[in-house]
Amino acid sequence: MPDYAKVLAMLLSGGVGNGWRILSPQAIALLDADQTGGAALAYSPPGADGRHAYSVGAWIETFPPPPAAPAISSIGKFGYAPWVDFDGGFYGVIMIEQQATMLPPMGELSHDAVVDIDALVRAQPVAGCAPVEIADPIFRDGNERP
Repeated sequence: MPDYAKVLAMLLSGGVGNGWRILSPQAIALLDADQTGGAALAYSPPGADGRHAYSVGAWIETFPPPPAAPAISSIGKFGYAPWVDFDGGFYGVIMIEQQATMLPPMGELSHDAVVDIDALVRAQPVAGCAPVEIADPIFRDGNERP
């Protein structure tokens, strides 16, 4: 998780990570630009209701609402869900564990959770807000911060 957070932080920082330029500003700009050329999508993330466009390795989200810049996500079928809210200035990753027989599917639960969490974070004052990492015992490896 800490390594994945570094990638998301680098994206949020305009392609700069650990003081090094890793991606150009042009590459970062591609992340919120539809790369499908208007083609019909055969798939979109569960819970997305077909409202998404696809970029370079990420979905262009319909949250937050305009005029805010779009967020990007990479909602996985099995409940792993990273996202970057460029306009809000934050990123996150959630993981959901669910029995395979439960409905709705994990990907849909993850997407719904990301949308809700994004709105909750945007509603909070951000001055002095410190990064937070929360993990349950399944994901603990001794590297978590309280």
